[in-house]
Amino acid sequence: MAGPIHRFEDFKILIVEGMDNTGKTTLCDQLSRAFDLPLIHSIGGPGISSKEMTDWIKLWLHRGRAIGGIVIDRLSLISEPIYGELLRGQSNLDPEDARETWALVAEMSPTIIYCRPPLDTILRSMEDRPQMSGVVDNALRLIRDYDQAFLHLHTWGGVPSYLRYNWDADPQALDLIEEIKERA
Repeated sequence: MAGPIHRFEDFKILIVEGMDNTGKTTLCDQLSRAFDLPLIHSIGGPGISSKEMTDWIKLWLHRGRAIGGIVIDRLSLISEPIYGELLRGQSNLDPEDARETWALVAEMSPTIIYCRPPLDTILRSMEDRPQMSGVVDNALRLIRDYDQAFLHLHTWGGVPSYLRYNWDADPQALDLIEEIKERA
């Protein structure tokens, strides 16, 4: 691709979420190129405090606004409660920190994209490369918890909807990119 296929008149925050092996990183690369936006990989997981996660999110949201937009590969406000509870028995994310930070996320009107190919596609793709400890054993629960989180996302305040992406049906993300442009 020679250059971006679309520039936003205002800043645009694109957040891509979903469990492991759902096409997030590939999609983030495609979106970054298509919209000429920097790609940032979120922090979270064992050893990362709630304050570190939320400070990181706030920093990159403000930087994203200042530079005209950003693509974020995974948002710990969504993924940390899911992975933390299932794989470590507890999330490192403090609920009050999460509420405060979610309000900032919502204020910036991001486009949130849930990567969710069919179940059999996710499970098959796990055989292609090594997985983080606990992911394979808890795959069905992770998928269920992600589906539940996105089912209730509208109740978190400020972000009324999300886009669902299935790389099986749209491997080059062309339909998704068109939908994002239409929403801009």
